[in-house]
Amino acid sequence: MLWDVPRIELNAHQVKDLPDAPAVYVLWRGDAPIHAGFVTRLTQSLRERLLMHVAPEGEDVTPGGPTHFSYFLTDNPIKKLGDLLPVLDAAPKEREAKL
Repeated sequence: MLWDVPRIELNAHQVKDLPDAPAVYVLWRGDAPIHAGFVTRLTQSLRERLLMHVAPEGEDVTPGGPTHFSYFLTDNPIKKLGDLLPVLDAAPKEREAKL
């Protein structure tokens, strides 16, 4: 599930047209998930939240920071995030076992 979703390069151009809807997002550094979070209509939009992670134009991505993102639109972002956390926790172990 998580490994099959597209990873989108994290930059202002890619983020600017994201929908204003409840969602769960995953931030990636290369192939490694480094952060997961959620937005509801009562908090920030997906666009606003991801723009907080975008490096200023003309600057390199922060060392150790995210390079890509994935997102899932959902009516229940807290439940969706709860479903994803075990997958994120197990991911490095599964991927190392396949190498």
